[in-house]
Amino acid sequence: MYLKGQNLRVFVGESTAAVVACATSCAIDLTANTESASTKDDSGLIEQKEVSSVAGTVSVDALVLVSEQDTVKSALQLIGKRVQLECNITNGTQNRDKAGAIFTAEALCTSVSVNAQNKQNVSYSVKYELTTEPNFSPAS
Repeated sequence: MYLKGQNLRVFVGESTAAVVACATSCAIDLTANTESASTKDDSGLIEQKEVSSVAGTVSVDALVLVSEQDTVKSALQLIGKRVQLECNITNGTQNRDKAGAIFTAEALCTSVSVNAQNKQNVSYSVKYELTTEPNFSPAS
């Protein structure tokens, strides 16, 4: 199987039967913040480093599939809310079922942007900052 962008999915909160938005892109960014662990007795040009913390963000751009205002309203109401994220891989282009999990984590929604241009599809972008360390064990 070739992995394409359509196979990487981000699920937020409780799963529902109805699909209300289709992600056009999503990005996962995990960063290890480091600090110097070198002492005066260390030699060499490269400082010794140790991880002081890990930060992570998940960004999702989605196309609104339904014409109801509740979808856009729900997206806007995410700002400042803590959510449960599940990032995973789906099987194939048509299969919407969750397959192999990449990770689950709690996150805080820090940014929501709705784009509604005249005679264009309505889309929205959401950015989450992880508040717990990602759990890389398989989803249940």
